[in-house]
Parts: sequence; C-alpha cells; structure tokens
Amino acid sequence: MNESETNPSGNHDTPTQKRSLPRRLVNRLEVDRAVFYAIAQRIWQVLAGPVSMLVISSFFTEDMQGYFYAFASLMALQVFFELGLHAVVIPLVSHEFAHLSLNDEGALVGKKTALARLASIYRLLARWYGGVSVLFVVGVGAAGIVMFSRKAGTIDWYGPWCATVVLTGLVLWTCAMTTILEGCNQMSAVNSLRFMQGIAGNAFVWTSMVCGLGLWSAAVAVAVRLVGDVWVLGIRYRRLFKSLLETEAAAEVSWKEEILPLQWKMGLRGIFGYLAYSVFTLIAFEYQTPAAAGQIGMTWTALNALEQAAFAWIGARGALFGMLVARRDFRELDRVFFRLLWISLGMILAGASAFCAALVTLPQLPFPIAQKISDRLLPPETVAIFCAGLAGLHVLRSLGTYLLAHKRDPLLLVALGSCSLTALLVWLTGREGGAFSMAVSYAGVVLVVNLPFTLVVWRRCRRSWHFANSSDADPSSFETPIPTSKLTSI
Repeated sequence: MNESETNPSGNHDTPTQKRSLPRRLVNRLEVDRAVFYAIAQRIWQVLAGPVSMLVISSFFTEDMQGYFYAFASLMALQVFFELGLHAVVIPLVSHEFAHLSLNDEGALVGKKTALARLASIYRLLARWYGGVSVLFVVGVGAAGIVMFSRKAGTIDWYGPWCATVVLTGLVLWTCAMTTILEGCNQMSAVNSLRFMQGIAGNAFVWTSMVCGLGLWSAAVAVAVRLVGDVWVLGIRYRRLFKSLLETEAAAEVSWKEEILPLQWKMGLRGIFGYLAYSVFTLIAFEYQTPAAAGQIGMTWTALNALEQAAFAWIGARGALFGMLVARRDFRELDRVFFRLLWISLGMILAGASAFCAALVTLPQLPFPIAQKISDRLLPPETVAIFCAGLAGLHVLRSLGTYLLAHKRDPLLLVALGSCSLTALLVWLTGREGGAFSMAVSYAGVVLVVNLPFTLVVWRRCRRSWHFANSSDADPSSFETPIPTSKLTSI
C-alpha cells in the first residue's frame, strides 16, 4: 500500500482491511519502505562482510589485498570534493517539493514558482557535480598513480586503478540527480536501489575475484553502482527529470545566498568529523600494532553499521521534515520527529546491548571459531563505552537533521569545538593507553561536552523559530497535503 493512500471513511483499518500482527508491529515501529530498505542494506553489509573476507583471503595475495583496500580508501576522498552539498540541498529541494507532486506519468506538477526554483536547483547541481567529477578523476587519479608507482612489485594496478577512478567520477556526477530524488521524498526508491546495488555488487565482485580478475574487481563494484543509478535516473524517473529540463528557471536560486551559507559549514563538519571519529584505527596502527588496529577497525565498523541502521528512521524522513517546515506545520513536525527519535534510540541501545552480550558469550562457547572471532574484536567493557558514545552521537545527528530541515545550521561552532577536542584527546590517550583510553575520551566528549551544548542550542532555536510568529500553518492551505498520519505503510 502506498504511503499516501487513505480510507474514504478516514479509518485506516476496517474489518476487511485489518492488518496482520507482524505488519501492525512494523507500523508501530514507524517502518515505511524507505526505512525498511535502509535497514535491509545495513543488514546485508553485515552478512556480506565475512564472505568478502573469506573470498579475498582465498583468491588475493597479501599485496593485492593491500592495493584493493587502498583503492577503496582513496575513493572515499570524494566526500572532500562534494563539500557537504548533498546534505544542504535535500532540505532546499524538499521546501520546493512541498508545493509540488508527481502526476500519473511521473512528471512534476504544481506551483509554477516552486517548479521553476527546483529546475534552477537541478541545473546548479548538474554544473557543480560535473565540475567536481572532473576534478576528482584528475586529482585522485594522479594521487593514486604517484602513490602506487612508488611501490615495487609485480601487481598490475594501473589499468584497474584508472578504470575505477573514471567510473567513480561518473557515479559522483549522478549525485546531482539522486539528490533531487531524495529531496522530492523518493527515499524508498533510492534506498531500495542502494539495497539491490549492494547485493548485486557483492555478487559480481565475488565472482570476478573467483574468476581471477584481481584488482579489476574494484572497477566491477563501481560499474554495478553506475548501471543501477543510470537505470533508475534515466528510465524509472526520466519523466521527472524531463519535466525539470523543460521548465524555464524563471525563479533563479542563488547559490551564494541560499546554498553556500550552509555548504561551507557542512564541508567543515565533514573534515572535522573525519578527524574526530575516523582516526581510531590509524592511531592504533601508528602507535601500537597492526593487530590492535584490526581489532578497533572491525569493532568500529560493526558499531557504525548499527548506528547507521538506527539512523535510517531519522535520515529517511529528512525530506518530510523539510516539507513540514516549509508549511510551518511545526506541531506535526515535532510529533513525527520525537516518535522517530525514541524508536531509533531504542533500536541502537538494543543492538548495542546484544552486541556486548555476544562478546561476553563468545569466549564461553566450545567452538574454536567463536574464540577466534572474540580475539579479533575489542573486549566487552571497551565496546560498552564506545556504544555509550555512539548513542550520544546518534542523538546529535538526529537533532542536527531536525535543525537542518529549517535550512539553517546553528550547531557549527559546537560541532567544530567538540570534534577538535575529541580528536586531540583520542590522539593523546591512544598513543599510550590503547583502545580503552580512546573509548573513554570519545564517549566523554560526546556525552559531557557535545550533547549538553547541542541540546541548549537546539531548544533555543526551536523555541525561536517555531514560536516567534506563533501560529501553525494550516496544511489544507497547500496544494498537496503531506500524508504524515500514515507514515508506516509498507
């Protein structure tokens, strides 16, 4: 059933349409299609991880494995080229889509001014991502060639590297269109695409490794992503983008006035966030041992996947939050946000508890593989501290999404200050104290410094923005009502 469907009578469950217990439970947990596919994607990543390690260790040499993961690390540099544009544009697009809808043919219809502004945003994105893609291919491609050329060996890396960089540049360019889709509240389509790309990508990569393609497997993974993007954007939603191309951008969107004030903040957030939350493994590798770095890396990857799965409840509703803000329906915004926040926080706490319980149980099991897995992960007490900090970080991300839906970012100074303090303390304590000291530093800054200051700013901004003019808008005054009362249908 589609999210926007309603009963003529106004009742969602009639005697002939009564839902089963599992579906009612899913509905109570606010799981719609977008959230379902986002969570499914994270679950697949967890399941596919051990298989990937087994295949790589069986068909790659140690040197080839090093090149393969070096490729992946360099590809991640695309976030520095994008400079936070994706997160900034989604609420901007959603504010315009609040006055629009998709007709039966899939084209955008509605208020002409909103359609013209959306067309202007699309053209700006196409130019930005086109330029960034070229810079990425040239800059990162050259950096990789310099890096890999300095290593002596017999690994054939040049062709696979060039192919991987070029394909990733093309994928980066498609972000101009996927960002529009996400802002137009098509998260279920985007998340289902990512889920299917994850399954297909792993299947093709494993097959290419088994068939002896070596480092070309990295290019295969990106090619699968590109094919999926082209299909969805060029076929399934072709009429949506055709309607944007055919619309004159009579109401121009000013990059300098409407995008740049938030984009430079999000870019700084990304850089400082990387330094604060992505250096645990590097510090352990530099000052301790590769084995210690492996423990932290594997554990942090699992915990990060858990937080990402829980954040799907909030992240998948970013466009909806923006649309509600555009209509000044703040009462409904708060109702939906707080419900989703408690559900997602409950999920991350339950998942963290289960993970810690598994770490306590594994050494007691009479299976060699259980002991081996336990030795590859951090001790339960260290993981518990990391989990506490991760739960606090989840609340911070959720509050940030709420504020960003208003096209403002008042948390920049708090974020930069806390990230700087986290990075400094993690580096100082991690040099001598190891993973436990880093966990204490990380969780301490998040819970004692970052979270309290963020809550103060969030409450002040919410009160000022929502109640300064003090009247909630009547959603019926808009052309296309938002069906938030039935968010949970899958």
